[in-house]
Amino acid sequence: MNHKYNFFDITDDIVFLTDRNFNIITVNAAAVNTLGFTREEFPAKNIPDITHFPDGEPDLNLLAGKGERVKCRLINSAGEQLTARLRVTPEPGTDDLYYFIFRDETELRQVKKERNYYSALLNESFKQTPIPMLLVTVHDMKLTISNDALVKFLEIEDEPDYTGWNIAELNPSWRHLTTDGEVIDFENVPITRALRGEKTSSEILNIITKNGNSKWCIVSGSPIYDKKGGMIAAYIIFPEITAGITAEKALRQSEKMFKLLVENTEDVIWTLDPASGKFLYVSPSVKKLRGYTPEEVMAQPLTEVLTDNSLKIVVESLEKNVKLFNDSKFDEMDNFVLVDQPCKDGSVVSTEVVTTFIPDNNGKLDFILGVSRNITERKNYEKRLRESESFLTQVIKNAPLPILLADFETAKVISYNDKFIELFGYNTEDTPDIRSWWPKAYPDPVYREEVRKIYESQVIYNLEELSETVVMDTWVTSKSGEKYFCEFKGIRINSVLVFFITNLTERKKRENEIKELSRQKDKLLSIIAHDLKNPFHTIMGYTEVLKDEFDTLDDTEKKRIVNLLTKAAGSTYDLLEHLLDWGRMQMDRMTFDPVELNLESVIKTITGGMQDIYSVKNVKIITDFEKLFFVRADRYMINAIFRNLISNAVKFSFPGSEILITASAEKDYVAVSVKDSGTGIRHEDLQKLFSLDDQFRSQGTAGEKGTGLGLILVREFTEKNGGTIHVTSTPGLGSTFTVKLPKIR
Repeated sequence: MNHKYNFFDITDDIVFLTDRNFNIITVNAAAVNTLGFTREEFPAKNIPDITHFPDGEPDLNLLAGKGERVKCRLINSAGEQLTARLRVTPEPGTDDLYYFIFRDETELRQVKKERNYYSALLNESFKQTPIPMLLVTVHDMKLTISNDALVKFLEIEDEPDYTGWNIAELNPSWRHLTTDGEVIDFENVPITRALRGEKTSSEILNIITKNGNSKWCIVSGSPIYDKKGGMIAAYIIFPEITAGITAEKALRQSEKMFKLLVENTEDVIWTLDPASGKFLYVSPSVKKLRGYTPEEVMAQPLTEVLTDNSLKIVVESLEKNVKLFNDSKFDEMDNFVLVDQPCKDGSVVSTEVVTTFIPDNNGKLDFILGVSRNITERKNYEKRLRESESFLTQVIKNAPLPILLADFETAKVISYNDKFIELFGYNTEDTPDIRSWWPKAYPDPVYREEVRKIYESQVIYNLEELSETVVMDTWVTSKSGEKYFCEFKGIRINSVLVFFITNLTERKKRENEIKELSRQKDKLLSIIAHDLKNPFHTIMGYTEVLKDEFDTLDDTEKKRIVNLLTKAAGSTYDLLEHLLDWGRMQMDRMTFDPVELNLESVIKTITGGMQDIYSVKNVKIITDFEKLFFVRADRYMINAIFRNLISNAVKFSFPGSEILITASAEKDYVAVSVKDSGTGIRHEDLQKLFSLDDQFRSQGTAGEKGTGLGLILVREFTEKNGGTIHVTSTPGLGSTFTVKLPKIR
């Protein structure tokens, strides 16, 4: 009897030995450890004292010996109930003793619950990940699950439903080019054969999409096995590396996404310097493949990376392919090789290697990109699931768009990914829950209340009541004070609230700029229609008079008409010149060539050229510069600025008056003022001078007319050269326009 007790002490099942009345005689160690009673306490108990049957208490005498297990709950020393299954077995050779054997299933139920939770989270995140992915069944190659990124990548958004398609039917015109340029049906691609249980492969492909666009990607398949080790399905990912293939600069820019890929795949991705034979980069997955760290592999020569026979094959292949690359015979290159590699533990692993030769900006060979896949091992389903969960974590952490995870019930933040922190600057210490996010992200209380109402009435309601994906667009203030216009796309996965955030600030700015340009264009067309019509009416009218009455008009009348035509033509020319300058400024097509300028020389040149204009009104122009001032500015724009200001001063000056032009130093600027003693401008009209919307016009003292665009150009030219313009005026006493330009130190 003691020997039997010692034997059932080693089992993990809870075992009671009882008499025919089910009084406990003794128990095993598992019963003591699990239920919390001492061995001495059990003999005072009966089976019904510590057992509860949710489906009704069975007849224990009938249960004995049948070998059936029934559901029950064991009551521990703390009064807690543990889920278990019971089987009753009589002691062989006697009817007086029974073994009650309980299997504790509490932990198993929790494991199943957690597995279902992570499975749901994994499936939804699979759909939301920005990397193109799909899941196919191996026996018929039919698509089971895909994500939005794959649909966008293959450009099949217009297809209503592609679930259940054969993988080759994802695009009716889908063909791709292998790295040697040969066109191949998708059915014969090595990766497809590998997913059918044949030869495995990893491909760098040039895919021609449905719309005819060429895209490079690394196609990688990850198998899924059933409990018996049979392959039933596979994940396939299509990370795009178009930029990386076409230019080294683009490859550097996509390094982060590339790193995300290589750290979450079993394939070893590496780059090699063909000149030295040294590895420039080796992905962390090499540790699983060969037992070495990436740093150890990068320090190894090829003689330690390959077996002797494989080294000979690789050296010959490299020499051949380098020569073909240098001769631009890319279609003759062989980019596929099978090699054997020694592992750290002394074993040898067989790998399948696919290479791509990457050129630099000059077309010369820069480095070799390779993908090595282990073709000696396959993993079981549970290990693949754990790796998929790790992949999900890395995808969220390193995703190229900001992601926020929070507890739906408590609103407590679970995590922000790196892109979220990079964009907004907030971490879980700054905003541990969504409630603390509100005053920081929306400091304006009025706007904050508007956003909160939308969040509570639409976002929370839809996620709580309807479980729908919701979208909300708001302006968000970052920790640094920057404002970003963002789209929040929220989904609820069990008790987790996930927000995928897209920064739409630049797009919003472009939309506003387009609206503003459209509005200005309409205003400009209105100006053209109005201002060109009047001078042309004058020109057409007087030319008609000259045509019909030329012989009867005296010379004085002819001269008067010619003068009027000259003024109308000059006015039209000025308007067109201003319109062209304004249009070039708006489209950023005006040449900007800053040079060193002597302002006094510029002003004198302009006034000298305008002598005929101001001498007619007997207006005197006086210049008073403290000293010689030099600025670095565009000569054409500076001439236009002061030509307009001086011309306006003459236009609104009374005959016999003076115009004073002064220049003085103000810290880092030179201030040039043009002052007249003419008609002046009312205070309410000052703000209209530089606005296209409130175009301000008035006639000069001699009835002169302007285009209405001169001062608008003056302001834009001044600001383009880093300066400012200011005006003061008193009706009846005149105006002073002051332009400040950065001076040369």
